[in-house]
Amino acid sequence: MPMMHCFLVDNIADEVANYYVDVFPDGEITDMFKSPGPNGEEIVVLANIRINDTPMMILNGPSGKVPNESSSFVINCKDQAEVDHYWNRFVGDGGMEGNCSWCQDKFGFWWQVVPEEMPTLFTDPDPVRAGKAFQAMMTMNKIDLAAIKAAMDS
Repeated sequence: MPMMHCFLVDNIADEVANYYVDVFPDGEITDMFKSPGPNGEEIVVLANIRINDTPMMILNGPSGKVPNESSSFVINCKDQAEVDHYWNRFVGDGGMEGNCSWCQDKFGFWWQVVPEEMPTLFTDPDPVRAGKAFQAMMTMNKIDLAAIKAAMDS
């Protein structure tokens, strides 16, 4: 059975949907359901999007709740350039930096922007090098692969 994540937002489903499909190069809006609002104007009730081949639903609330790190999305990035793209977009567009690859977007949702290579560095056959990689990562907000590799060789 396929699963889908649902974002509950405070009546900005269309704004959130358009933002995410702009951030992710392969993002697309697959459906946008509208209904008459309280003043007769048409409002978006629900938007379905697809990013990185993952379907997501954005549902208008109001939610009344603030997202926190207990639920986050992991973006496995192929290289540093991809890490920089997502991190810089989320933080630069009004989000907030977190520690060790975590950042929050302008809507309050948390993302882990992780290079695919990172787990390999933490499982280096030399436990001293692996430990240095992990310790270097623990000092970072946005992950810097070159700095982690340099720490491993120091």
